[in-house]
Amino acid sequence: KGRCVYLVMGRLQLIRCNVQGGVVVCGSGTAPCLKECHISKSRGNGVHLTDHCRAVLRDSVVANHGRHGILIDRQSCPEVVQNSICKNAVCGIQIFRTSEPDMDAFRDNCFEDNGEAEISFSPHVFQREDSDPGSSVDEEP
Repeated sequence: KGRCVYLVMGRLQLIRCNVQGGVVVCGSGTAPCLKECHISKSRGNGVHLTDHCRAVLRDSVVANHGRHGILIDRQSCPEVVQNSICKNAVCGIQIFRTSEPDMDAFRDNCFEDNGEAEISFSPHVFQREDSDPGSSVDEEP
C-alpha cells in the first residue's frame, strides 16, 4: 500500500472516502476538499500536500502510516480542521516552511499515539501559545 490517490488540478470534493494508502495533492490550481474520509495504512506519508496547493482536510481520520500522517511542504496553504490524526510512525503533522504557519488553519484536531510529535515545523519549531509546553509541538532531534 503506497500512494493511492493523486490530485493535481481542480476543486474536487471527496466525501466519505476510504483510502488504504496515501493521498498526494499538488499544484497551485489544486484546492480539493476531503471531508469525512478515512486515510490509512500507507508505507509512507498519509496525506502529502505540496506545490502551493490549497486543500481542505476536515472531519477525517488519518491513521497508521509509516511516516507522517500529514506532510505539508513547498508553500502549500491547507486547512486541516477537526481531524483525528493517530498512530503515525513519525509526526501527526510535519510542516516544512520558512515562515511561521497560520495556526488558525490547523485547529480542533485530535492527536493520539504519533511516534515523535503531534505537530513538527522545519526548519524551525514553534510552540503554540495555547498549549502546555511539550504537549502539542515537539522539537525535532
